[in-house]
Amino acid sequence: MGTESRQAVSKEMEKSKRIIEKTARVLGFDEHMLEVNWKKTRKINNFVYGFLHKEKGVTYENIVLGGVPCMLTTPKVIKDDHIFVYIHGGAFVLGSAFVCKGYCSMLANYSGRRVIAIEYALAPEHPYPAGVNDCFAAYEAILEKYPNSKIALFGESAGGSLVLVTALKARNEKKKMPSCIVAHSPVTDFSGQVKRGTHTNIDLIVRPGCSEPLKILYVGNADPNHPYVSPICGDFTDFPPLFLTCDYNESLNEDAHEMYRRVRDLGGKAKLVEMKDSYHAFGVLALTTPEMQELTKDTIAFVEESFNNTVRI
Repeated sequence: MGTESRQAVSKEMEKSKRIIEKTARVLGFDEHMLEVNWKKTRKINNFVYGFLHKEKGVTYENIVLGGVPCMLTTPKVIKDDHIFVYIHGGAFVLGSAFVCKGYCSMLANYSGRRVIAIEYALAPEHPYPAGVNDCFAAYEAILEKYPNSKIALFGESAGGSLVLVTALKARNEKKKMPSCIVAHSPVTDFSGQVKRGTHTNIDLIVRPGCSEPLKILYVGNADPNHPYVSPICGDFTDFPPLFLTCDYNESLNEDAHEMYRRVRDLGGKAKLVEMKDSYHAFGVLALTTPEMQELTKDTIAFVEESFNNTVRI
């Protein structure tokens, strides 16, 4: 394991970047986040994401786990009873289980596993700890419903933060830990420990100026140094194997790198793939690109190794 640099070169990625750049203009992930009508923006976001590519041969079902709405994606042929759990991104203010049908369908088809996407409560109407509590309640219900199944946690951006927090919380409350975690472009810090901006920032989605208003919207009066707010502040001793991705020039590049260093410094198993010339959370959004398809296969191979306890540093 270790760090790996890749280069996005496909025509499909260039097309995806153009689409993302246009879409990102209405998302409001910048210094003006406090002025955005998030209810209206969610409707636009859900409409746009409804057109994303979806794999054929899967079925979707709305379910409730631990009192939390979720979406179950089932492949046509189920390999075994192990479960992939997906927590969507959207800066803690956008996103839903519905809009991640494309990525969930890929995970289901490529792996042959059922995928459960969690619909957690969003800020600013429901700031921290509402989203954390929803994700953990659903996780506990999954453990109860599938007691003999191994669990892999997937998430991107805000969801990348929430999968890390869910694992930390599971350990602290002596629950069964996930077998592994895949975090694409995770938000890891509101405390100021991570020194962002080490690269020239040309992020198409998350602008550098969004950090402080996002902190107001999501963290509110909570302690930014608490590991459930800023997972970078957590103890990663004996943490599950971790697969991280980021874009070279994205605003959260250093979040992924610092998380990688902290896990490895404690002897943990971690891999980081950094892509050049893509964009924030490309590992979930660039559905029809060969770069993402290759990455999806790589993350699933990582999960397989984790399920089989064969991951090596």
